[in-house]
Amino acid sequence: MNDTPEQADSDQTTSSASDDLQLFVSALSKMDGGKSGNKSLRDALGWADEQDRYWKAHGRALDQGLVVSGRGKGGSVQLVTAEESNSRADDEPQAPQGERALYDPAKDVIERSWAKSENYDEIIVEVTALRGSAATGGKWTRPDISILASKAYPYLPHRSFDIVTFEVKPENQVNVEGVFEALSHQQFASRSYCLFHVPDLAASESFHEKYKDAQRILSTARKHGIGIILSTDISDFETWDEILNAERVTPDPEQANRFIATSFSQDIRDKIIKWHK
Repeated sequence: MNDTPEQADSDQTTSSASDDLQLFVSALSKMDGGKSGNKSLRDALGWADEQDRYWKAHGRALDQGLVVSGRGKGGSVQLVTAEESNSRADDEPQAPQGERALYDPAKDVIERSWAKSENYDEIIVEVTALRGSAATGGKWTRPDISILASKAYPYLPHRSFDIVTFEVKPENQVNVEGVFEALSHQQFASRSYCLFHVPDLAASESFHEKYKDAQRILSTARKHGIGIILSTDISDFETWDEILNAERVTPDPEQANRFIATSFSQDIRDKIIKWHK
């Protein structure tokens, strides 16, 4: 079957936009440090008189997490590369080995039980702690574990979409800093949690009795809408106690889109697009 004129025009437009994006990224990669002012890059592309063309390519590059915008007269743009991301990550404080050992078992419980208890239709759970810092903004902006989730409600016209983040802390880090880390995620997440592994918390003890920072943790979390979960066995959902529910917030859509673009693989991003169709 031959394409209709409308389909042919649409295919040509999509191809042209894809070509312009490649030209945009290629030209920027040849700039010193992969960074350029918008005017200089537009001139280098030969699009001085085609501002709409430039800004469309610029927008697509931002949406796909290929570049970050910056300051300067007329604004600037910088290419996000794997090397840049890794080098910046190396400059960041790394999670202690004891904390890293909790990531995979916590992810498994979230995927198998916690997310299902939230009654989502579709979920993707990833350990995002080790993916670098260049695109997400630096310290405290890389959640340990992240969920992308979707749900349709029978009486509402649109699907609900959530980004839920978790900071995972071992027993020797039961302090308020974990709450502030989770709070920093609210720029791109709709719900944020701090999960404390407290293996020595006996059934007869209260959180306040065992940990000197407990009151500050709970008051700070309650003030900012951060969820708190305690677990005596990180790999057993039956020991997870959600003592504070995370409040749902409305994150900045540009930050949320950038977080997904830079923290998840292309396969996952393609799957997310299908959720919205």
